[in-house]
Amino acid sequence: MSIGKRVMKLRVGAGLSRAKLAQLAKIAPSSVQRIEEDQQEPSAKVIMRIAGALGMKSTDILEASDRPESTQGLTLKEVVKEVVEEAKYKAARATEALDKVFEVVGSGGVVVGGAGDVHFYKPIPLISWALAVSGETFTEQGFPIGGTKVDIEWPADLKDPNAYALKPEDDSMLPRLMPGDLVVVSPAASYASGDICVVKNLEHELWIRKLLERKDHYVLQAVNPGFEPISLPKAEVSFIHKVVWIKPK
Repeated sequence: MSIGKRVMKLRVGAGLSRAKLAQLAKIAPSSVQRIEEDQQEPSAKVIMRIAGALGMKSTDILEASDRPESTQGLTLKEVVKEVVEEAKYKAARATEALDKVFEVVGSGGVVVGGAGDVHFYKPIPLISWALAVSGETFTEQGFPIGGTKVDIEWPADLKDPNAYALKPEDDSMLPRLMPGDLVVVSPAASYASGDICVVKNLEHELWIRKLLERKDHYVLQAVNPGFEPISLPKAEVSFIHKVVWIKPK
């Protein structure tokens, strides 16, 4: 079995998408694809990052039978260099984890779990739909004001201090969003055509829809076929905030 096929087998076994593995390993998603399709031979550093993301050692991926010629017959100096690089990478990941703990705890949140199974809970404003469309719940910059604070599990990679939560009030996104689900929304997150977003126009109308960008307008596409698409001129948009996480009821 090639290294690429072994990476794919371990990734699938861990229940990770290519994009999620790339995010955890801090490499490009296209690199994961090329590695798994045997179009790119990963360096020792990349193998260490993938192994770390999968919670295992490099040797679990790079078995003796799979080692490319460039990794066979390593000198003592080369072996030491690999060990040092792996130690540096693990130290960097540990530092990132500690920074996240300090960030969450410092903002009134709590950290639960350990040994690779850590959950972050942080107070976040839950804005009712009625308030969201009132025009009094967001600043001119689109940041939330007020709302009831609720403790929810905080996505580990979300750093937006202005993130907030909403509960959808219609069936337009069924079955993607179910009644009672919470959506975590980030004003700072970059959005792209095809993302699920919270969109508000200048008349204080609010939607949670799939965003499709056109030249001079947006199409707000529902998942539920019973709802017609909405065409919204770009000049009439108050803000667009990306939905970064969905918490099922």
